[in-house]
Amino acid sequence: MQVTQREVTAPDGWKLRALDIQPDGAPRALVVAGHAMMVDNRTLWRPDRPSLVGTLVQAGLRVLVPDLRGHGASGPRAADGGDWSYDQLVADTAVWRTLADDLAGGLPVLWLSHSLFGHTSLAWFGQHPERQPHAFVALAVNVWNRRFEPSPALWLFKSLMLKTALVAAERAGRLPARQMRMGNHDEAIDYWRDLTRMAMTRWESRAGADYYVGMANVTVPILCVFSDGDKLFTRPSDGLAFTAALPNRQVLMLGKACELNTLSGCVPGHMALVTDAASEPLWRHVAAWLLQQIP
Repeated sequence: MQVTQREVTAPDGWKLRALDIQPDGAPRALVVAGHAMMVDNRTLWRPDRPSLVGTLVQAGLRVLVPDLRGHGASGPRAADGGDWSYDQLVADTAVWRTLADDLAGGLPVLWLSHSLFGHTSLAWFGQHPERQPHAFVALAVNVWNRRFEPSPALWLFKSLMLKTALVAAERAGRLPARQMRMGNHDEAIDYWRDLTRMAMTRWESRAGADYYVGMANVTVPILCVFSDGDKLFTRPSDGLAFTAALPNRQVLMLGKACELNTLSGCVPGHMALVTDAASEPLWRHVAAWLLQQIP
């Protein structure tokens, strides 16, 4: 296994960094694997313990593991004065796609996302379907919006949570996620304003591009994974409603509705999907599914 740090510059000058992890033998494809908000790429890759990315590499896949803008090595972080918008995270998908093409050397490019990286990627690919990857795995991906939340009581709770967090963000100049014990990375004030706006209105860019309508253009095979153990951030009912616009969606439900014996008893929470070694059977299933999609 070989690990290399890659650096690219976004069109606006922001330095973005990713780990390029190669298997011992010749890789069969390159996977871009991105993380959730309020964390960094260590949720997906840790050399000292079992990890989702480690499982993919063991399966013969080369994996590019970005630190998203303002997170990890792609600073400055919000706590250090960095600020960015949701649309900038969406636009960074083009940077990761170009870097993946450059590194792949003609190999198929696949996509794997957890939470935030999933919906920002879907937003961009929906506007640029000609640059879709060969296949896509979406782990616990949805956007908080009344349109996708079937429970009025839960929507009331979510909206109050977002508005309360926005008040804290306006006071601090950033969302103090670490202080609020919501993650190990604070989030930018502009990003949190965007997230709150999109929750209360529509999932669209500041310029008015409808990201949800664009999802119908994402026609590649996409495996959407939801878990009964995810009680708030991506409840299965929310995730199913959000991803219903994808024309080639395949759903893997973890919990009571799971039809795979190999995954019985695997019911992780939102972060445990990618951080808990008990999710390793799921990681192996995801690796096998990606390999099946290689043309």
